[in-house]
Amino acid sequence: MNQYSWLAIVLPLSLLIGGCRKETETLPPETLIEIGFEVDGHELEPDTMRFRNAAGFSYSVTRLEGYLSDFRFYPSGGGDPLSMDGVWYFRAFDAGHTSIVLPADIRGHFDSIRFAIGLDSASNVENGLPANWENIHMAWPVPMGGGYHFLKLEGHYKSQEDQGVSGYAMHLGTNAFRMEVLQKDVVLQEEPPGGGPRLIMNVNEWFRDPEVYDFVLDGSYSMGQAGPMQKLASNGWNVFQWQ
Repeated sequence: MNQYSWLAIVLPLSLLIGGCRKETETLPPETLIEIGFEVDGHELEPDTMRFRNAAGFSYSVTRLEGYLSDFRFYPSGGGDPLSMDGVWYFRAFDAGHTSIVLPADIRGHFDSIRFAIGLDSASNVENGLPANWENIHMAWPVPMGGGYHFLKLEGHYKSQEDQGVSGYAMHLGTNAFRMEVLQKDVVLQEEPPGGGPRLIMNVNEWFRDPEVYDFVLDGSYSMGQAGPMQKLASNGWNVFQWQ
């Protein structure tokens, strides 16, 4: 058998072995963060008037969606923060848009975690995000500044049981109303049998702290209205909690 015959046998065999090694490598585990939605401890359900906010209105939620971005993780005991740059679209009542995958190196005990509800000024421009359905659907009108909605919270409300039902649409956008969130003393770990970490939005906090939002006095539609948007944005600091 000549040298070329040996090569014809050895080369395919070595490629096969190399390919098997790659397929059996163990990849670093990832941590899946579930984004959940509730109203003062009760699971958020679509289109039911069973919820009540601080101003005394019974209300329902038909649509709840927005963006999270620019996560910063500050390790316990000091050290440089770990960054997770990017934009994550969320939508309640849709399991396909209620989770974030953390890289393997972002795990452990953190003194604090910072992130934003909304986008930074570089992304919050016309066509600043990929032109998929979600981003096109979240576009903020160009005549009103362009960019994207940071939040869409829509549904119906009534102030007394014998009154008719009216609609509301709490929309936030433009760079002035990007919201910073700070969470302290958070532990993120690989998903245990009982489930991984959860980032929970309490919808009632949009209407409560520090500004009580009144659908009648403040307006049931906020888009393009500086006063209502400012009130809602000032409450954004406390709408998320880790569990």
